[in-house]
Amino acid sequence: MTIAKVGAAPGRRMDVLFAPHGYLVQREDIASKVEHWLETCFSLKVLFISLGLALVSSLPGTILLRDDPSDAKILAVTAAPLLFLAYFLFGMLVRMAAEVVETIVEIVALFIPSRRRQRKFRKRPLEQRPGFVAATHIVQAWSTVESKRVTVVVRFADGSRKRFVGKAEDGHRLAAQFQQLLGPRLVPVAA
Repeated sequence: MTIAKVGAAPGRRMDVLFAPHGYLVQREDIASKVEHWLETCFSLKVLFISLGLALVSSLPGTILLRDDPSDAKILAVTAAPLLFLAYFLFGMLVRMAAEVVETIVEIVALFIPSRRRQRKFRKRPLEQRPGFVAATHIVQAWSTVESKRVTVVVRFADGSRKRFVGKAEDGHRLAAQFQQLLGPRLVPVAA
């Protein structure tokens, strides 16, 4: 099972792939980073909220401009709706451009030999890939649930630690996978 976009310390956001006897941490690829940036800055929910605000904030302007459509009133009344509309249009344009670029990159990547080798590499079992961590190397782990965030701290046989942070449902799946992997060695800690 793969749990994507997990915060890992030391490190950054990563994907954690679980196998029956261990796990593998993969760095997030550039496509995932762009997707995260788009969802942070230009999520569809935020874009449509801005479109709704543009429509709602333009209604008082139509009432105010009926009597006296002077330049000062037009500027004051239409500035906010135009900014909301501009944000919506710019966000949709950025999202479309990202989709087009992603499609082009994927098509080009099919013809690059190193990319083909990487695909073969990904098809190997997790246990045979570099960076695989066997469950036997883990001494103990702790899981903490804090509202919508789940933190799992893993302590290895050499004394080092690694912290994984998952949000919402992904965080609970992360803790469940570590529980399945480690059994009684995963200790839940009250927040």
